[in-house]
Amino acid sequence: MKWSSVHVILVSLLLLAEQGNALTLSLEPNTQMIVPTGTTTVDIIASDLGNFAPASIGAFLLEIIFDDSIVSFDAVEYGSFLGDSMDSFDTNIVTTAGFGFVELDELSFLFDSELDALQPDSFSLATLTFSGRTLGTSTIGFGFADVSDAVGASLVPTLLVPSEIVVTAVPLPGALLLMTSGLVVGGIVGYRRR
Repeated sequence: MKWSSVHVILVSLLLLAEQGNALTLSLEPNTQMIVPTGTTTVDIIASDLGNFAPASIGAFLLEIIFDDSIVSFDAVEYGSFLGDSMDSFDTNIVTTAGFGFVELDELSFLFDSELDALQPDSFSLATLTFSGRTLGTSTIGFGFADVSDAVGASLVPTLLVPSEIVVTAVPLPGALLLMTSGLVVGGIVGYRRR
């Protein structure tokens, strides 16, 4: 039997799917509104792995993409679930930012048993800070996601959940308050005229 490249790829994907656990990567909150020059944060959440048990995340390389004409990337703060990012013996961190993307790269030097004891079912890998530039909507999504467990085996994300930042001239709570107060004043004036 002659193997084609399609057969080899399909078998490889099946083997990868069987060896890895489920992994969901999501950007939270799902949708948020800011004004131009306002700032907001987006958390990268890893979930559906072991709950203080194998499998744990030992390294990740994530590309987060966004519309840089609507929002700009300001900063990142890495979570503490791969080790203490301030301790060079625990993790190695590299952040690369460009026009419309930011790459986050973290590698833990902790043993697999230490990572298993450190990581709950759902936790934050990093928190990104964005600023509004101009009116519009920017999807914040994953360009690529390369994640491995504590012993270096690949974890294939089964679900990648994007987020959205809406840059608007008037924030919704302020507009709602303004509309409500206008209705109340209009009701009082109408009542007095009777």
